[in-house]
Amino acid sequence: MKYGLFAEFYENSSDEKPCHTVFMGCRNLHEGELVEKDNATQQDLEKLTDPEYDNEMINVLFDQEYERIRIVARAITKDSYPPEFYYRLSDWGRKVFKENKRTLSERFIKLMNQEKPSKDATGHMFYNDDEIDFLGKENLALLSDLHESEADYYMLND
Repeated sequence: MKYGLFAEFYENSSDEKPCHTVFMGCRNLHEGELVEKDNATQQDLEKLTDPEYDNEMINVLFDQEYERIRIVARAITKDSYPPEFYYRLSDWGRKVFKENKRTLSERFIKLMNQEKPSKDATGHMFYNDDEIDFLGKENLALLSDLHESEADYYMLND
C-alpha cells in the first residue's frame, strides 16, 4: 500500500498538536513496516525525506528547537493528500497549496493532474479557454505556478 510520510514537529514533548508538519514523500510500505516513529532524529529525517522536500525540511528543522519529532505514515487513497500535481509545484507553490483554506474541487485537481494538453487547447496553451477560466477562478496562484502563460492569459481576459 502507498503511504505519505510526514514529520510532525512538537515544540514541547507534551504538546498534543504539532507546530509544523512537513511532507517527506511517498513510500510503498508492507505490513509491519514503519507506520509511526516517535522521537525521530535528524538522521531519521535525512534518511527518509525525498530530496525534493529537503528545503522545506531544513527550513523547519533549523527554525527552532523541538523537544519531539514524530514520523507518521498515512495511507494514500484515490482522493487523498497530496494530489499528483503537488509534486510538480515549486517550493512556493507547495506552500500556497498547504496554506489554502478552501478544499480544491475534484475538477481542479483532475485538470491540474493532467499531463497532456487538452485536445481543444489552442496555440501554445495547455488548457482551453473554459478550463483556464475555471482554474483561474478556483486558484490562480497554483495555476500560475504550473502554467504561467495560462495564468497570464486568464488575468488579461478577466
